[in-house]
Amino acid sequence: MKKQILTLVPALLVWNFSLAEESAATSEGAFYGNVFGGFAVFGDGSVDVAANPSGETDFEIESGYSAGLLLGYDFGTFRLEGEFSHITGDIDTLELDTGDADVDSDFESNSLMINGLFDFDFDNIPLTLSLGAGIGASKVEYSSMVDVNDFTLVDDIDETVLIYQGIIRGSYALNERASLGLSYRYVVTEDTSSSGTVDTGATTTADSDIEFDSVGVSLFEIFFSYDF
Repeated sequence: MKKQILTLVPALLVWNFSLAEESAATSEGAFYGNVFGGFAVFGDGSVDVAANPSGETDFEIESGYSAGLLLGYDFGTFRLEGEFSHITGDIDTLELDTGDADVDSDFESNSLMINGLFDFDFDNIPLTLSLGAGIGASKVEYSSMVDVNDFTLVDDIDETVLIYQGIIRGSYALNERASLGLSYRYVVTEDTSSSGTVDTGATTTADSDIEFDSVGVSLFEIFFSYDF
C-alpha cells in the first residue's frame, strides 16, 4: 500500500502541474489581426448651402462598400482593438425645391477607431458572439455635386470629425489560431462643415458656408481573424 501511495503522489503532482500549465495558457491573452470588407447601406443625408435659397436639401447615398483592418488583444472575455476603416458610396441625386437634380458625387470616410468588445462563447460549439462599441476620428470627404450642365450645386468638402459605432460580430474557429466570421456595424459620422464656392447663375459664383448633417451607415461585412 505504501509503495502504491509513493507511486501515486508523483503522478498526481505531474497531473496537477499540467493542469496549471493548461489553465495559464487558456487565460493568457493574445494579439490578433483582422481584415474585413463588405457592403455599406447609408441613411439619407442632408446639406445646407448658405448661398442656396433652397436652404437645407436632402440627398441619398447609394449602397457602397467598406474595407479595413484591425489589430487587437484578446484578454479572454474582453477585446481591445485599434481599427482602420474605409467607407464609400456614390451620390446621384440632390433633392431641390425645383425638383431632383442629377449629380455626380461621392462620400468617403477614412477613420481610426478604438473598439472594446465582450465575447460570449458556446459550449461544445466553436462559435463566439462579440458585442461592443468603438469611437475615433474620421476624415470625411464629399466630392463636388455637379449637375449635367456642369453647374456646381455643392462644392467639395473634407474635414476630420468624430465617428462612433456599435458592433455585433459572430466568428467560427477554423483552428486554434484562425477564424472566419460575419459582422454588423452601425457607424455614425458627425456633422461636417466648411466653406466653398457654388454657382448661383449662368456666369456668377458665390462663396458659401456648407454644412453636411451626420451620416449613419449600416455595414454588413465578412472578416478573417488570426491570432499571433
